[in-house]
Amino acid sequence: MARPMLVIEEGRASIKAAVFSSSLDEKASVTISTGADIRASYEKVFEAFRPRFRSFSAVIVSLPPSAMRMNTVNVPITDKRKLDATLPFEAKDLFAGDTEGLILEGLPLADGRALVAAADLSAVKERVGALSALGAEPSWIGSSLYSKTIILGKLTNKRAALVDDESIVVADGGRPVFFKSLKDAADLKLALSAMKEQGAGADEFFILNDAFKDALASYGKDIRNASGIKADGASLLAMAEHYKRGIKDSIDFMRGGLIESSGASPETRQIRISFALIAALAVLWAGYSALRYKSMNAEAASLKSSIRESYSRLFPGETRLSDPSHQLLARSKGLQDEKGMISDGVDLPEALKAVAKASEGLGIRVHELKAARGRLTARGEAPSFEKAEAFRDSLSKGFFTGVAVTDLKSSASGGVTFNVSASIPEER
Repeated sequence: MARPMLVIEEGRASIKAAVFSSSLDEKASVTISTGADIRASYEKVFEAFRPRFRSFSAVIVSLPPSAMRMNTVNVPITDKRKLDATLPFEAKDLFAGDTEGLILEGLPLADGRALVAAADLSAVKERVGALSALGAEPSWIGSSLYSKTIILGKLTNKRAALVDDESIVVADGGRPVFFKSLKDAADLKLALSAMKEQGAGADEFFILNDAFKDALASYGKDIRNASGIKADGASLLAMAEHYKRGIKDSIDFMRGGLIESSGASPETRQIRISFALIAALAVLWAGYSALRYKSMNAEAASLKSSIRESYSRLFPGETRLSDPSHQLLARSKGLQDEKGMISDGVDLPEALKAVAKASEGLGIRVHELKAARGRLTARGEAPSFEKAEAFRDSLSKGFFTGVAVTDLKSSASGGVTFNVSASIPEER
């Protein structure tokens, strides 16, 4: 008999948990009050399901809103792996304070935007430790917020919003568009304003409960009940279904092996097998190296003689050649250092000309520009959102690659401010 999966969802005031079969039938559920001690809270969850359920095929955890932060950026990246690769460079611009203790995950959205989610590393480790003490290992640590698009997909194929007592989610044909956690009507008002500003509005609003029904009605929204959806536990089921479909392109704060968990997972076992194969290859390589040793000595002597001859031709005035290979390396490093002091590895004149050309006729004002280690970063101002996007497109067509415009905001002068980053070809 297949083992069931356990889904734990931490809310602001309570923890909900449910056990689902492999066919996603709910077998049991429990709701407990949220306590300061996560381990004690998880113990209550496990006690409620035991002895009926002693082990699980998967343990899924939804972090509470207090343990996460979110931001939306305008980047034309639809591949999650490429998006995740850019996040370390953008973290300080997206989130205030120290970003060293954050796990960053990206989620491409519709309309050329992306969501960046950040979880406190300490909070994730705390959940892993609590489960480990109970003899369990998390399979996925994320948030049910990002699985609610599955609920919307069962209600409509059009662009629509789903509102419950914890959040508002917008999707278009199943593709994520907008996410926002809600505490009160003020949060809802801010969410509706942000949706309008980002072009993420919805034609119709489905509600799972009446928490924000009156507030939505006061804004003149077309409200519909989520018919056929069981409100209690809907987000738990959505996470279970999301996990079963696959979480490759979802928000997963366990991704990349950042968090160590107890027990030998399939991935860990695979790593151990890989190390065993590497060890076997190392033994074979040692034997091969022993056979090549004598011939390599002869080749090394010949190479040293060639280097001595070449060095004498390049630097005829230097007569003392105690170690020509070391002296040649020192000369080369000196030349590289001199070059680095001037350009830091990038073609600065061409980069500046490309920025000037891209801004022609757009009214772009660049306040700060830096070029180092193969990347250009700049802070500027444009007359409008459209001009900033046009500046990004113009940069992408020329000298630069991987151009991304972030932190696009309205300015007090009536225009918009923005940050731009791009890769610069190395100077040849």
